[in-house]
Amino acid sequence: MKQIFSVSTNHFPGLHYCYGLLLALVLPPLLIGCGAEDSYPGRPITLVCLRAAGGGTDRVSRQIAMHLENDLGVPVNVINATGGRGVTGYSRGLHARPNGYTMILSTVELNMMHWIGLTGLTYRDGLPLMSLNEDSAAIVVRTDVPWQTLEELEVRALGVMSPQRVVDDPDVETFAAQGRDDSLGVWRSLMLPKAAPKYVSDVLVSSLQRIEKGQTNVGGKTFAESMKIEGFNSSWRSPEKFQAFLASPPSVVLGLVSLLLWLGPAIHSFWHRSASA
Repeated sequence: MKQIFSVSTNHFPGLHYCYGLLLALVLPPLLIGCGAEDSYPGRPITLVCLRAAGGGTDRVSRQIAMHLENDLGVPVNVINATGGRGVTGYSRGLHARPNGYTMILSTVELNMMHWIGLTGLTYRDGLPLMSLNEDSAAIVVRTDVPWQTLEELEVRALGVMSPQRVVDDPDVETFAAQGRDDSLGVWRSLMLPKAAPKYVSDVLVSSLQRIEKGQTNVGGKTFAESMKIEGFNSSWRSPEKFQAFLASPPSVVLGLVSLLLWLGPAIHSFWHRSASA
């Protein structure tokens, strides 16, 4: 083939510098990217908990952190970022650098905070990994009232809104057992910032699946055994099922119902003050 055009660096000495500068700019990010993917996780991971130390969400956070640490071989440190009814924690977790070294234990509030203008954040701003716990709701009445079953209450329900009986209250019938297909609960899950690389989510989901199967051991106990001792159940949803659950109408309804329950004391107080005025 006839050579039409060629450039010799001998005629343009500055090209040596340009080539060197180009390689210096392009190669390091590529090499760093390959190294990060091959070695992840290579340093401690931060797990953001949006509730204060000692509460249910904090205790679940610390249980899953210990088992992740056991499986991944790196420290997983729980950071309590409280305030703003959860907004502080969500902002810190979902707006973190998406490199796999910050994740958040998200809860049902993520589906309701935007309804009252606390934040614009929703589940769409995160990358769901797996849900790992769900505390089912129940309707509780005083011990001196006569109603004992859903049938006796008719339009009012007395039972736990869960597919299975709750471990701590095995004598309480589920709604399903009493002929009602109603389910309501407060879920907890792990999420990453939305732009986290696929290799990060793959590693973490694989680790969570091993934890779910009881393949990790902390203090001689699996995650499910540790959660049972703490009074929690283990209700897992895969990434695909959890994503579908978050987008489903029941999840939205749950968010709205939870919002009403959340605002209930304030509404009652306002009504009481208004009635007394």
